Amino acid sequence: MTLTSGPVQDDLTVIVEKTLRSLRISGHLIGLQYLVAAVSKAVKDPLYPLYVTKKIYPEIAFQFSSSDKAVERAIRTAIRSGWELGNSAQLEEIAGYPLKKFPTNAMFIDLVATHIRYDLHK
Repeated sequence: MTLTSGPVQDDLTVIVEKTLRSLRISGHLIGLQYLVAAVSKAVKDPLYPLYVTKKIYPEIAFQFSSSDKAVERAIRTAIRSGWELGNSAQLEEIAGYPLKKFPTNAMFIDLVATHIRYDLHK
């Protein structure tokens, strides 16, 4: 399944994907597509990251014909991959504070969504 709606992606999806790719999350990881979906929803609903296991994983699993566990693992792998490729400084800039280790899935989704939400309302 692709992230496009018709031939062109919507503006929010493009912004989210560009932000995630700037954090060095590679397009060859399925976790990138899952993160684009999760972060896009979290931009629209700030409470969305509070329900990672009860809402995010099941909804994305359904959307991509996957399982909750596979979605959780793929997102974690994508976040870790970006972190290990050196995005920690940029992610700390987005967070506004130093990060001692790579963030949890919920924390990462919340950080990126909040950053994008603030940028959209400047």
